Amino acid sequence: MDQFRGAQVDQFQSGGIIDRLAIDADRSAGPNRGRIYASWSTGLGCAGFFPGDFSEPLEGRQLPRCGSNDSVMHSQVHVRQSDGRPFAIVQVDEPNGPGPEDNTYFLCVSTLDEGADEWRELGRLVEGSRSRPDTPAHAGTNWGTTLRFSFATSSDGDRLVVAYVDRIQPLDQVFVQEIAIDEEGDLGAVLSDEIVRPTSMEFQLLPALTVGPGGTGLSFYEMVTAPDETRPEADTVRVIAATPAAGAAWSTFPLSDEAFDPCPTTTRSYFGDYIGIAPVGTRFVTAWADSRDGCDHQNSSADTFHQHTYADVWQ
Repeated sequence: MDQFRGAQVDQFQSGGIIDRLAIDADRSAGPNRGRIYASWSTGLGCAGFFPGDFSEPLEGRQLPRCGSNDSVMHSQVHVRQSDGRPFAIVQVDEPNGPGPEDNTYFLCVSTLDEGADEWRELGRLVEGSRSRPDTPAHAGTNWGTTLRFSFATSSDGDRLVVAYVDRIQPLDQVFVQEIAIDEEGDLGAVLSDEIVRPTSMEFQLLPALTVGPGGTGLSFYEMVTAPDETRPEADTVRVIAATPAAGAAWSTFPLSDEAFDPCPTTTRSYFGDYIGIAPVGTRFVTAWADSRDGCDHQNSSADTFHQHTYADVWQ
């Protein structure tokens, strides 16, 4: 290919910030090989697809919210490579009390059947989960805690593998849940639901999960010392890598070679969901943003800022 090709994705009135654009391609041997799927969040979750040759624009469809009218903070689309079936998940935040710390959230799963125009609702996951609210901020940053999940399908296609954040007082911790799915995409039983670092006493956030030839890989941010009411400032942050291990729930280790302090806030500043993961053969590559080199170039009106992006290949 001599040059990149592109197509108009969509035009819409967002009604708010456009957040977490996700993309995946059908690389199966099925009839839709090459089709590209995308999802995005605008207070609602939307998704759609277009041909791999970009010959047609993408027309977004609203994703189901499993009967809720509450706001969608984030969405993600993923293609099961065993047969090319797409899945989408939206994170629905539910107000359940007088303060944001009382809110809960759940994940609504849907799929797009062959020839269908609308995404089909499959059901709810991790109902009643909690995560610290956007405010009050720690270390002058809102910590990007609007994003609480990441998912993929297993290599054989018979399971959804979902990383999510839930609060074990007073800490937010990363869990991984596996759910059976059939050929039509319908959800079955919850097969497992495990905390990733059960001995950790640190605050965790922003999981990024993938599945490849080397199995399941997971990365997330972890605060070296968790904030509490008597010490509202965050200390330093590092990146954790994790894989399932024989004889233990998960094998975990720090991936970043040094912790960093987040940049101070502006009037609308988030730590941001600036972490991603992908398989590389039997290994994994994690890319993340941090501010270990300082914040000298932060724009005073910027919503988000990190000095540099880092990456590491690991197993």
